Amino acid sequence: MFDYRQWILENLETVVLVLIGLLVLALFFFIINTVRLNQLHRRYRQLMRGVDKSNLEELIFKQAEELKNLREKVSQVQDVQEQVQQEIRRSLGPIGVIRYNAFDDVGSDLSFSVSILNREKNGIVLTSLYGREDSRIYAKPIVNGESQYKMTEEEKQAVSIAVQNAAK
Repeated sequence: MFDYRQWILENLETVVLVLIGLLVLALFFFIINTVRLNQLHRRYRQLMRGVDKSNLEELIFKQAEELKNLREKVSQVQDVQEQVQQEIRRSLGPIGVIRYNAFDDVGSDLSFSVSILNREKNGIVLTSLYGREDSRIYAKPIVNGESQYKMTEEEKQAVSIAVQNAAK
């Protein structure tokens, strides 16, 4: 049978050196863990700075609740913004105006065509024809930049100007 006591006594120097090496290695790991623990403790103190008698769990739940409320508010703002965008598209906006002389015997450009459209190119074109004896006003509906009624060149120009103004 192997006598380990005898072997230890014969190799005492080697055993002592191995034990010293293990002790140094253990000391080295202890120092590393102490440094890491101090860093972790410092980070913990930074995290808890400004917290009044509440624990970290309560703080996280409060932050989660605030985040949920903010998401709901953002969603509401997005809904309102979409409604406003739709109203802007439907509202009257760009106009086009053309003044011209409708009749040769009348001086100056007293006749006109005005096109009033929304962003979807829907609206009206108003035309006033001024003459010496009388003045007439015509209105034509515009859908998608076109009218179901025959338009004069001046009315087409007024609609074209309004469409160009809508694109700006």
